[in-house]
Amino acid sequence: MDDRSPFTLMLLAAYRNANTRRTVIWAFPKEEPFHFATSGTHARIKILNDAFSKTSSFRKGAAFEGINSPHSFLNGHIIDRQAEHGYGTAADYWVSNFLESRPSLTGTAGTKLLAKCLRATYDALDAPEDRDQISNAIVAAHASRRPTWSLQRFANEYLSGAAKDMFIAKSPPESRASTFRLQKDEFEKKLNFRVFRLADDVMVSAPFGRIGASVKLRDGEERWLTCEGRVVDEKVRARYG
Repeated sequence: MDDRSPFTLMLLAAYRNANTRRTVIWAFPKEEPFHFATSGTHARIKILNDAFSKTSSFRKGAAFEGINSPHSFLNGHIIDRQAEHGYGTAADYWVSNFLESRPSLTGTAGTKLLAKCLRATYDALDAPEDRDQISNAIVAAHASRRPTWSLQRFANEYLSGAAKDMFIAKSPPESRASTFRLQKDEFEKKLNFRVFRLADDVMVSAPFGRIGASVKLRDGEERWLTCEGRVVDEKVRARYG
């Protein structure tokens, strides 16, 4: 708009009705497409200048709506395919810096993010006692009656020490304080089993709730697992999983 950047076309539309305000913003990246045309036996190719892509994965959009009041917030919806695919700090610019916004989380999205952060934290930890914290936290989340969570509240309530520090490090800073309703069914689909690999490459998969019951862990100089129960089914597979 002010010629600072010739590589993006930004379009804005604003709407006002009494105290209600609405703004829609689109940003389209510049491209260099070809124009091809034929006339009789002749063909012509031309490079188009000042052409912008409406289908690029780097396009961005935002719509905000709310009451024009210093005591209220605007609700918005944002399109940012670049950030969804995790292209680093440059991808965060649209939401965090340019729009000065913070994403909110729906119940399903928040539950999936919590499960993803817990899995990443578990994989990054080495000490058995720290991994046990994550496992116990997952079991507690399954049993909890609390309807609303945030990543920060989950860390404060269930984790401590290295496990908490790692969980915070694996959590997106812009989403740590966002609250969401925990979807138990979705949480169980994403994070319900703990998998052990023994020294002889035997794999044991157990629901979190059965660890300490039919599946027992014994700590010492080495960690040992024992499992006992009635066999009700068995299968042959080319690989585990």
